Amino acid sequence: MEYAKKLTVFVVDDDPLYRAYLAKHLQKELSVDLELYDSAELCMDALKKRPDLIILDYFLDSEETGNKSGWEALMLIKRCEPDVPIIMLSSAPNIEYMMDCIKFGAEDYIIKSAYTIQRIKTIMNELFEHKSWSWM
Repeated sequence: MEYAKKLTVFVVDDDPLYRAYLAKHLQKELSVDLELYDSAELCMDALKKRPDLIILDYFLDSEETGNKSGWEALMLIKRCEPDVPIIMLSSAPNIEYMMDCIKFGAEDYIIKSAYTIQRIKTIMNELFEHKSWSWM
């Protein structure tokens, strides 16, 4: 009997509470292998694991830590792994940020809200409905 491959999803957010919130709800509602990162650098170091999807916070406290922002990570990841879908998350409802992210290859730009998990599930369904992966 053949089993469908589980999706590997990277969640990158510098806020430990929000990262835990995403992990809890994604693991509860979806059958995916999650890898959690608090910086763009750690996520990019792990790209050799070939994630099926990256959920990436736009800001990532880059000004305070000197690390890359999610925006910078999006551009770098798309250069080396252009086929990996990336969903950007942000608490900033900024149309310019959204348009720039989509222009540079993000699947979507989601404003963090009570509907974030549902929106992620909808996007995943659109991305993976015709693939032989198991995630629901």
